[in-house]
Amino acid sequence: MKSNVTITIALIAALTSFTQLSIAASSQEQSNTQEQKAAAVWDLTDLYPDIASWDAAREKTAAQIATLTECKGKLDDSAEVLGQCMDKISNTYKNLLNLYVYSFLAKDTDLGNSEFRERSSMAQS
Repeated sequence: MKSNVTITIALIAALTSFTQLSIAASSQEQSNTQEQKAAAVWDLTDLYPDIASWDAAREKTAAQIATLTECKGKLDDSAEVLGQCMDKISNTYKNLLNLYVYSFLAKDTDLGNSEFRERSSMAQS
């Protein structure tokens, strides 16, 4: 009988310790989750400081795309013309990619934001 009481007390002590450890682990997980959420927010100001800057860059890039037709049929005129056209194409593509990356990352931070979804559609178009 005495051994049964000892075993029961040992089991209660073990369960109490386990429960306390589980509560502590759960608390730590909640803290980690909040830290992870804060760390998962992208800082998009390196690309564009605000939405107005993104809109201005979009208009500029649209104008750059329209000027690409100036290179049509001229790429074999000279090495200089080829280089200028390649620079124009490369810069336009880089600006387009910046627009695309910014809009899609912003959209993914808040899928419920219709303005972000609209910008990502414009960048994709």
